[in-house]
Amino acid sequence: MRGTVFHYDENHDYGYINGVDGKRYIFGRKDLTEGMPLAKGLLVQFTPDDGT
Repeated sequence: MRGTVFHYDENHDYGYINGVDGKRYIFGRKDLTEGMPLAKGLLVQFTPDDGT
């Protein structure tokens, strides 16, 4: 699924993605590809997990 980074909190290592389906998904730093830069508005490709 595609989405846009809505928010990322570096101090707590989590953030939110607004999916193209209209839902908001939470993610942790461990969920990202190593070295991936994070910025509000960044377009991303992701796979939602159960419970997100």
